[in-house]
Amino acid sequence: MKHLLSLAVLAAPTAAQVDVLILSNTPHNGAGCNVPDVQAKLQATGFFGNIDFFDLEAGSPTMGLLTTYDVALVWTDEYMQDEDLVGDRLADFVDLHHGVVTTMFSTLDKWMPGGRWESQGYQTLVCTGQQQHTQQFLGTVHVPGHALLAGVQSFDGGHGGASSTGSFRPTNWTVAPGATVIAEWTDGVPLVVQGANPRRIDLGFFPVSDACDPRFWDSSTDGARLLANALLVASGYWGDVGDRYCDPAVPNSTGQPARINGTGTASVAWNQLSLTASQLPHWKFGYFLNSQSAGSVIPPGSEGVLCLSGHIGRHTAQIQNSGEAGSISIDLDLNALPRPSGGPHAVLPGETWRFQAWFRDKNPVDTSNFTDALAVQFQ
Repeated sequence: MKHLLSLAVLAAPTAAQVDVLILSNTPHNGAGCNVPDVQAKLQATGFFGNIDFFDLEAGSPTMGLLTTYDVALVWTDEYMQDEDLVGDRLADFVDLHHGVVTTMFSTLDKWMPGGRWESQGYQTLVCTGQQQHTQQFLGTVHVPGHALLAGVQSFDGGHGGASSTGSFRPTNWTVAPGATVIAEWTDGVPLVVQGANPRRIDLGFFPVSDACDPRFWDSSTDGARLLANALLVASGYWGDVGDRYCDPAVPNSTGQPARINGTGTASVAWNQLSLTASQLPHWKFGYFLNSQSAGSVIPPGSEGVLCLSGHIGRHTAQIQNSGEAGSISIDLDLNALPRPSGGPHAVLPGETWRFQAWFRDKNPVDTSNFTDALAVQFQ
């Protein structure tokens, strides 16, 4: 099948990896690097197994082909050979609990999949046009700590150099009922949208980077992680992790209770779990705690409730300032959780660990407080 181009991770995986099928009718620009650029960026994350390409100019993928993959990544910038057949099959693919991520320009109403995909509302972000003449960045985050933004600190849509053409994004957009705008561009245009069905993710940017074409997103920023997160969440391998308890926490000086989120996976073999503490007072130091035992006590000098007990490990090597965003986050190393004695601990499948964040505050006098807590049973 000459229109199927494969790129597989060569290193032996330590855990099940996600297989991706790229569906596009824009495989080449002048340098012939569109698809290889995206494949290479995804491969470098280490999360994916097979990353294959099907050319929508050559035909439509069969259900037999589609269902050998966990998730499809779709982008276009012209008409497909048969958009209705592609749309029907992608709708069936989602109905079978697979994931689909669409990006510019398959979010355009004239170039998106048709058939059931269009008529039954599988598309979560629809636009009638595009804009690309002002450089834009990651803007307002509406859902802090969401798995789609794990590890994403910055995103620059690009400026196109001398052409001043970059940051390709929608105009005249609508968001499907029940969908959530997770994050926007700096000008308020939707950048990341998750559907009512969490296996449907739409990204309001073109997935190819400036390593291929100077008009596209800046590869020194976190576009690859944003793409990877979308594919992992849509595939069902990645998402919110843990059971919240001690919720809500005692409100801090912002008037809000601080919250802890776990994003990634509870798989020990994957070793990909991030913790985020949000709704913290600005410009205050804090760090995360861990224990295998729950508790409920207000420590001396604190306004909050410590929801851990027993042997409590402190992630003081990763102490952070909450900054203007009022949040801190870390990537856990499950092979080396800090412990109060005996050296770091390697988490084992079947163990349950509990996490919470402590932070300084002034309310109105100097004090401290805690987030709510998270219990994670590892697999």
